[in-house]
Amino acid sequence: MKIYGYVEKGMGKTECQDRVLIGDTILAGGFLSADYEGDGNLLVAVADGVGGNPGGERASLLAVDSIRVLNRRTELVEEDVKQLLSYTNGQILRAGQLTPGMEQMATTLTAFVMNQEKALSIHIGNCRLCTYKKYLKALTKDQTAVADMVSRGELTREEALVSPIRNQINACLGGGREEYFQALQIETQDSVSAQGSNLLLTCDGIHDYVGEEELERLLLSAGEAQTVCRSMAETARKNGSLDDISIILVDRMGRYQ
Repeated sequence: MKIYGYVEKGMGKTECQDRVLIGDTILAGGFLSADYEGDGNLLVAVADGVGGNPGGERASLLAVDSIRVLNRRTELVEEDVKQLLSYTNGQILRAGQLTPGMEQMATTLTAFVMNQEKALSIHIGNCRLCTYKKYLKALTKDQTAVADMVSRGELTREEALVSPIRNQINACLGGGREEYFQALQIETQDSVSAQGSNLLLTCDGIHDYVGEEELERLLLSAGEAQTVCRSMAETARKNGSLDDISIILVDRMGRYQ
């Protein structure tokens, strides 16, 4: 199995606030290819530092660094993982309190961890985890103001895509308030491991600007994984994305070179 990660700094930004985790490796920029032989745990994550708050890059780094311990957990127990994320949230809150001007530092986090016995998804905020063979299937739901409005019938999906508040999140790690953490979702995904589908993790810099059908077309195109990732990023840029970009492809079907 091959795992690919891609991170690109946002247009006009001095520092990338996204971090990608593949196994024990943290990626802050560029492209990474890694092998997974099936021994031990598979762990991938995307953390998107909240851009409107100073310290987003520090918060996202703290998040992915903290969950690296899941590489060495022989048992994946939901309550144990929740306690780990609660500790991580506390780390980010304390770091913000101790650094003047960074009291609101925050990050979103979406991760997938799997071993021979169990698979779990971890989600808070608006990064996304999807499976795909021919079609994308989302395993997470955006925790945003517009997603709530769509679910209540107050906005259509099309209106949500162009809403001026589409980036307003309702949940994160940090953010200066403990209650933002309460929306954390940890779910068993054993059917995903059994199906053998490929996995896609993205930040909102991709999926807010590249439609589902276009993503499917790009993901199913033949060639090198790095080319596929760059094509996704280029499409997002053409459609107006100025944000940092993070992508993880978990290729369980041998699709890419």
